[in-house]
Amino acid sequence: MRNGLSEAGNTETIVQSAGVSALVGQHTDDKAKTLLLEKGIDVSRHVARQLNQSLVNWADLVLVMERSQLDEIQHQHPTARGKVFLLGHWSETEIRDPYMQDFSAFQTAFEQIEQAVQEWSAKIVNS
Repeated sequence: MRNGLSEAGNTETIVQSAGVSALVGQHTDDKAKTLLLEKGIDVSRHVARQLNQSLVNWADLVLVMERSQLDEIQHQHPTARGKVFLLGHWSETEIRDPYMQDFSAFQTAFEQIEQAVQEWSAKIVNS
């Protein structure tokens, strides 16, 4: 998202990452890291962390890949209602987590994420 916003002309928005079921303290999956490096995105310093109330309060927008994540966040953090959306919201797409799958699943997820980020970036920059 940070790269997408920057490419769309927005370098001021702060982007953070946290998971609903994060493997806290773990680095990016090797398959994802390989794919992202091929695309020029360095995630070597990324460390997983869990979404918490403080982050929910801080965020103006919370994007998730799957509807089940959206539901869980709204259940765990009722104050998030109205600012939690699917990353694939504009194309009505859920993006399946490729964790523990083969490299092609990561490629598919990346392509879907890339498209969704472009859509969100255009909406954010033009708002």
